[in-house]
Amino acid sequence: MKRPELERLLRTTAVRTSLWYASLYILLAGAALGTYHWATSRYVDAQLYAGLHDEFVDLRNIAANEGFAALTREVVSRSRAGGQDGRYYLLVDKHRRKVAGNLKGWPKERDDQVPVDETVHATWIDDDMYPSEEDEDAYWPVIGKRFADGAVLVLTRSVAQAEEMQMFSIYALSGLLLVIVLLALAMGLFMGRTILSRIDNISATSETIIRGDLSRRVPLSGRNDEFDELAGRLNAMLERIQQLLQGMRDVTDNVAHDLRRPLARLRNRLDVMLLGERSAAEYRHTIEESIRDTEELMKSFNAILQIAQAEAGALRVTLQEVDLTAIVQQVAEFYLPVAQQRAQRLLVDAARPVIVRGNRDLLSQALGNLLDNAIKYSPQGGLVRVQVERTNSCARISVADNGPGIPAADRQRVLQRFARLDQARSSPGNGLGLALVNAIAELHAATISFADNRPGLRVCLRFCAPAQQRGR
Repeated sequence: MKRPELERLLRTTAVRTSLWYASLYILLAGAALGTYHWATSRYVDAQLYAGLHDEFVDLRNIAANEGFAALTREVVSRSRAGGQDGRYYLLVDKHRRKVAGNLKGWPKERDDQVPVDETVHATWIDDDMYPSEEDEDAYWPVIGKRFADGAVLVLTRSVAQAEEMQMFSIYALSGLLLVIVLLALAMGLFMGRTILSRIDNISATSETIIRGDLSRRVPLSGRNDEFDELAGRLNAMLERIQQLLQGMRDVTDNVAHDLRRPLARLRNRLDVMLLGERSAAEYRHTIEESIRDTEELMKSFNAILQIAQAEAGALRVTLQEVDLTAIVQQVAEFYLPVAQQRAQRLLVDAARPVIVRGNRDLLSQALGNLLDNAIKYSPQGGLVRVQVERTNSCARISVADNGPGIPAADRQRVLQRFARLDQARSSPGNGLGLALVNAIAELHAATISFADNRPGLRVCLRFCAPAQQRGR
């Protein structure tokens, strides 16, 4: 691994976290080792002290029941076997002359004599008192008794074997700690390299997108982990950004194509009026036509702005509980005179309240656009029907007419800005009505769908998911 790659790897969160855990393991293991050493030392000392005291009691009873001679024989016998497992004995007379035992001399703790109060004490034993040259100076448990005639019995036991066992345990735990730390570091490096490779994939994709290729997406590993979840969110965001940018391009192209004609017509009309003197009636007629064209242009621009704000989530929208039935009845009442002028019947099937979370003004505008299209494209004497209903947990508004309808192949295209079918070219409009309805539906987490009314078209707005608060 190259040095820059190693330095970058060591800066990753995974490696740093592993180092923190390794340090924590060292502290915890050190505390555990210290506790273990203390506990085992106490346990071993207690066992040594208890065993030494029991053996002393046994010898003391022999002396009391069978006499000093029997005690001497027992000490000699035990001294022969005791040296192999670290047990030592010493029996001296009142002049401190050795009678029996496998200790060479009288043990002393510094310059003081060993206490012979029939209690176990940790006493310093010099190496010149051992019959074996392998033992070293150390504190050993010692217990002694002074008999009535001045003789003294001393028992002690080597702690070398217990210390070896404790040291073996410490070495084993230390080796285990080292293995744990090394494994933690190795796992940290492995995790760091894995995470870096995933991040590098995201960075490489980002660099490609920054250079202008918006079609690139972050690759998924198929593990369904948090990186795949993040990549999925990023891909969804990139897809949305690409759609918005494509929408901007489409808007630019459509504005240039669809609005250029009324602007050119307005300019030509005014230029013609300036070519010569005109009557007041001609001026008035030209101004009125120019105002109508200007109003159409303003409507188109306002619709484009509303659609863009709705799609970008920039509308100042307050969502609250609203009654779709009340909205439908209010909007239908407004469009009833328009339908009556065309000898059309406008029927409303909305008897019960249907509550959804939404914005009353935007929903009214969306329903108004649907009713305006239905009335516009229905023939004289036709029927326009508006229905509100609730099915399970969903609410639905449907607007049906018996006009020419929309071919199935064109039903998604009419939701785009400035999209107009051939049969609608002769009718007034800018092709933004359904695009605005679609944007308002998305703002309310609703879906818009088309179906044949046989004859005519049925447009449905379906509200199932709760709408989220949007806007600033």
